[in-house]
Amino acid sequence: MSASPDKALAWAGRSAWTVLDTAFFQLDAFLETWLFWRNDAMRPRMLHYVGIGSLQEYTCFLSEASDQSDVSPRQDMLAILRDGCADLTPGMHRILLENGQLSLTLCLGNPAMMLAAQTLQADQVRLGADVAQWDARDREALGRCCKPQALPSAFQTNRPRTRTLKSLTLAQTTPQRCAVIGAGISGASVANALAKRGWAVQVLDRHAQPAAGASGLPAGLVIPQPTEDDSTSSQILRRACHLMLQHLRAGLVRGHDFDDGGVLQMKPHPMWHANAAWLQPEKMVLAWLAHPLIEFKGDTAVAALERVNGAWALRDKQGETLAVADVVVVASAMGIRSLRIHSDSNPSLASECIQNIEGLQPVHGTLSVGELPHLMQQGSHWPTHPVNGNGSFLPCVPGLRNHWMAGSTFEPGPPAQEPTPQRQHHENWERLRQLLPLVAHDVQTQFTTGSIAHWQNTRCVSHDRLPLVGPLEAGSDATVWASLGMGARGLTLAALCAELLVARLCGEPLPLEKNLARKLDSQRIRRKKRNVKETS
Repeated sequence: MSASPDKALAWAGRSAWTVLDTAFFQLDAFLETWLFWRNDAMRPRMLHYVGIGSLQEYTCFLSEASDQSDVSPRQDMLAILRDGCADLTPGMHRILLENGQLSLTLCLGNPAMMLAAQTLQADQVRLGADVAQWDARDREALGRCCKPQALPSAFQTNRPRTRTLKSLTLAQTTPQRCAVIGAGISGASVANALAKRGWAVQVLDRHAQPAAGASGLPAGLVIPQPTEDDSTSSQILRRACHLMLQHLRAGLVRGHDFDDGGVLQMKPHPMWHANAAWLQPEKMVLAWLAHPLIEFKGDTAVAALERVNGAWALRDKQGETLAVADVVVVASAMGIRSLRIHSDSNPSLASECIQNIEGLQPVHGTLSVGELPHLMQQGSHWPTHPVNGNGSFLPCVPGLRNHWMAGSTFEPGPPAQEPTPQRQHHENWERLRQLLPLVAHDVQTQFTTGSIAHWQNTRCVSHDRLPLVGPLEAGSDATVWASLGMGARGLTLAALCAELLVARLCGEPLPLEKNLARKLDSQRIRRKKRNVKETS
């Protein structure tokens, strides 16, 4: 089934349209739908396309040679698609096309297993010929992922069409007003994802400028962290890294704001990550906030949320209203602990929020920044790319000419009140000595003479070092959401967390498998306690 005028009439006036394609790598349906959507004046703002295919089909697709003599839109789209789909592994991946308004969720693996791992309600479905051989259970899985009118009668199911990931409730919300508390990498990514879907977003921050907190470090790394057993964290970071690199390439200047030339990982053993990057986080935050539907309000400290006439009033310490919104997303790290929340319709909301965030804790970090030794003193042992392990080393910090950066310390609890962080500098030097002994020797004098500069801030981590993403209140009509607790990996995780939050808020296809989404759920601490209580 390809795009047609009938389907265009069906999606006219809709804010989003979702297509499920069980034979993605036949490609005709996807390319025709993409082209038709691109040229239709009545198109929905967001086109979600969930494509399922095998690893063998994926490998063949990447290896097909392009016809250089063909300059048609189809060939151009194929080239864009191949570039976006490079270096994928089994599982689900989010590919952003057309400035993020065409959201491709590419599922590589067994079709029935991929459907079971996804949560969506497709408006339109394209079935491959092999579906005729599916058993009843697989057909039921297909039926649960499609709206009734999208499927032939042979694939209808009488089972309930739930919108849950077991205990994870998904809302289904049309574009409204949203207030995001926090203008760091987390808040900016959420604001941008919502704005692309047509939401009017106000981003409020207690600092005068965006990225003034922990996201304001001079430079940081976007990097996967593979493990031998391919742990849950490793799977999440791999998908997050691929998505974040798409944002860097689409919104920043390579070589100036970021460089995706790779990172050398030294722990537990040397490994070259070709798909990794350094970036200036502030540049990414500003690029995300530059959307016309986003308004930034600095020097605006939110002290309380109060439910008034069906909307949230965000107030300062004096009780003055700073903003009014239908939905609030808290992305202000530890600032959530001091936020007062009151709702007459849900008196237990404040306690629900507290239970969900009680595992959060502050972690203070210090980076050491020094001058590059004279070129004549630098040997071949100086890397030309970032190195990561127990700490990290950037041989040349973007924006700081002729400087290097090493760190960072990881100190749970409130920051130490030290005018000069000599202890933290020493810890960073020790990490550097283990990471790159010869480089550490070259810069040792800078450490011992106190000529090292520093950057400090406090990050926020959860009990299991994974972010808290989703609603802070129970129920499908949740209006207080959060994207918190990314710790030292926020630069890698922010974009994926934003896609996950918005997918759950708007009832969209998930950007990763349900079992991985559950590991990031904002209510997992409270849910675990409830399960323990019920079984005790």
